[in-house]
Amino acid sequence: MNSFTNSISRWGLAFCLMLSMMVLYGQQVSAQKPMVVDRNGEIVQGGLAQTGQSVVERDSLALVALYNSTNGDRWRINDGWLTEMVEFWHGVTRIREIQVAEDEFEWRVIRLDLRQNDLTGELPPEIGVFDEMDQFYLRSNNLIGPIPPEIGQMKSLVRVRIDDNQLSGVPPWEELVTIPNMIEFLARANQLTGNIPPIVGQFPSLRQFDNRLNPFTGPIPNEFGDIQTLERFEVGPSHFSGPMPDFGTMENLEVFTVRMSPLLDPGPFPEFLRGLNETIRAISLKGSNRTGPIPAWLSELPELRELIIGWDELEGEIPDLTFNENLTRITIRPSNISGTLPEWLGLLPNLEKLQVKGSPITGPIPQSLANAPSLRRLRLGGLQLDGPLPDFRNLELRRLYLGDLGFEIGPIPEWISLIVGINQLLLPNAGLTGQIPESWGELPLAYFSFEDNPGLTGPLPNWLINGQADNLVRLVMNNNTGLDIAGRDMSELDFLIDHYPRLERLGLGGLGLTGEIPLWIGDFLLMEKLILGNNELSGPIPETMGEMQVLDSLDLSYNNLSGQIPESFANLGRIGETTVLLSLHLEGNQDLTGPIPMNFTRWDPIRMYAFHYHDTGLCEPADPAFHNWLAGVATPRPDPRNPGAGFEPGLRGSVKGTGVSCEPASAEIGEVADRVRLRQNYPNPFNPSTTISY
Repeated sequence: MNSFTNSISRWGLAFCLMLSMMVLYGQQVSAQKPMVVDRNGEIVQGGLAQTGQSVVERDSLALVALYNSTNGDRWRINDGWLTEMVEFWHGVTRIREIQVAEDEFEWRVIRLDLRQNDLTGELPPEIGVFDEMDQFYLRSNNLIGPIPPEIGQMKSLVRVRIDDNQLSGVPPWEELVTIPNMIEFLARANQLTGNIPPIVGQFPSLRQFDNRLNPFTGPIPNEFGDIQTLERFEVGPSHFSGPMPDFGTMENLEVFTVRMSPLLDPGPFPEFLRGLNETIRAISLKGSNRTGPIPAWLSELPELRELIIGWDELEGEIPDLTFNENLTRITIRPSNISGTLPEWLGLLPNLEKLQVKGSPITGPIPQSLANAPSLRRLRLGGLQLDGPLPDFRNLELRRLYLGDLGFEIGPIPEWISLIVGINQLLLPNAGLTGQIPESWGELPLAYFSFEDNPGLTGPLPNWLINGQADNLVRLVMNNNTGLDIAGRDMSELDFLIDHYPRLERLGLGGLGLTGEIPLWIGDFLLMEKLILGNNELSGPIPETMGEMQVLDSLDLSYNNLSGQIPESFANLGRIGETTVLLSLHLEGNQDLTGPIPMNFTRWDPIRMYAFHYHDTGLCEPADPAFHNWLAGVATPRPDPRNPGAGFEPGLRGSVKGTGVSCEPASAEIGEVADRVRLRQNYPNPFNPSTTISY
């Protein structure tokens, strides 16, 4: 287990949740019928059932072993498995007739696609039987354990996609490099460990190596440069150490990503990239401990489309990239880059995304950006710029982030309402004053953040209260104490659940909200981040919060909450066997009492990086299992989002508790309920059956 699976796709988890809701509503998700190809390459109409033949027995038995080992009875879709012919088993997408002797043929399983299907457990060694399989797709499941060395017996593999699981251990590199035609090995977002050995240079046909978000250690082998077919190399966040690799012998590399690996030796941009002027399209070195200037020779890379740097000690000014006309994305995250934002940024004909954040850059925002022909996403923040703000009305922006610029914007610019296609408007700590315009109701906003602007005054706009922003999934308005919403009873904000039940992020912190947390808060089934801290909320934590199964961050700190933590609270951020909860803040609620529920230990202690409950009346169960879990949460580890922090505790791996021990609470009948709520039934009452929660 490790911290690097924190970036697991939340879209995938939400997708699974929505699919389960579809099933509740009586909708069917049907399996795709496989393609059956005969010895002549012709598609067999009607499938194997038409021929009266079947898949060879050893393939069938290997599939059964996979089904049993990965808990097939609990898959999201297991149509046909163990009950019908193999060609009707969900995920078997291609079967082909293979010649094994002069007049002898067999029907073999060629492709298996079980992605996003709730596979759990381990991969069985029987997968080695699939020596004719060319595509093996198991991405976005919950597989654990090692990659079996028998994968090396799958000699026909072309594409392996096992990313977004919880596979662990050292990959069987010696076996993998013997697969002659494998062009893709995608294993990102697992828990794979160990050093990557020099033998990886013997991959004969590999084009894509994406093993990001795995805690590998040791050096990145220079031998990757021996793979002349390699086009994409992507690793990190990881615990890599030693020098930045030198792939100087490569000829076809298009994408080079080494990110969030702060233990690498400090050093300059890798010089070998300069020699890839005919192929390199994307360079991402964010958080890889680079020092010195951004090299001027980047202007010699005419095919360069993406440049992503920062979270390191880069310094000096941004070099002139005027002639890199293919650039579509420039991202500069916190670093020591200084000077000014150059005018040529607005002259790049294909620049779609510009992000500059957290650097001591001064001067004005270039006026040329106001007419950048292709700019769609602009993010400027954490800088030391001078005003005024240019008028961006002529841009076809989809995302605009302006925050902590170094100057206060002042009255809200009227031209924002004229950017008709903008769907992400993020203006934190921008020094805004006045009222939020009613004209913004015409914008198709999905993300709307305007936190830390105490100069904003008046009521929330009618378009927000009346549900006109029907695309809204993120709404953040923390610490805007000048708004009329400040100090109101939270129950009066029920327009949020009435009109925006699909919210993924909601920030209501620091608004002085009063009353109890409403029961409807649990109806936000897709909520990922909820901030209610620094208010005057009182009463118990509602049981319904346990229904927020994709929540990864919850802040209830510094309120007046009371009573015990409900047992259902442990269901936060938990979908099946997967837990996604990263941080939980309960501190500053002095009337929260009783033991911390033992079922909190169901949360992944390595995934979770912050649990704060100091300045409360909570006590810690005496059970050693609880303290082992708590120690896991407290273990310092690198922060992938802030690699410069290294292993300092308090960032990733932070526990701040009461230190008060108590015996586990006994199972007793609780108090008589003081309120009853009958929830909406589902499916609708005209179905043969319905379910009502109360």
